[in-house]
Amino acid sequence: MLSLPSFHYKFKKTKGNRLLIYDIIRKKYVVLTPEEWTRQHFVHYLIRYCHYMATHIRIEKKMRQGLRADILVYNTQGKPTLLVECKSSLIDICTKNILPQMLRYNQILKASQLVITNGIKTHAYTWRGAG
Repeated sequence: MLSLPSFHYKFKKTKGNRLLIYDIIRKKYVVLTPEEWTRQHFVHYLIRYCHYMATHIRIEKKMRQGLRADILVYNTQGKPTLLVECKSSLIDICTKNILPQMLRYNQILKASQLVITNGIKTHAYTWRGAG
């Protein structure tokens, strides 16, 4: 069970019996994986409790070298301000090399705030190299 607040979600199944969840940012159904479950909870948390505008949020934002940011929030000037790396609740974010992965992403994006979450534990950092 995740420690993030619940939200109203919509599921549907494919003909192949795969479970999909509706993503309010991408405005489409996506395959429900454990990481996607965390991502959807965190996106709703950002909108409802942190008051970020959905129009300022991107999911799986493509970067160079085939990298993808799980959640990226932009300010009103279009600059990245928050980078969120989501993992399955089964992944211990304290023992994996998740922070170095996020730091590599942020060398490109230069967001001032970084968050790593598995939906149970969440770690937040301030990037002093943002500018």
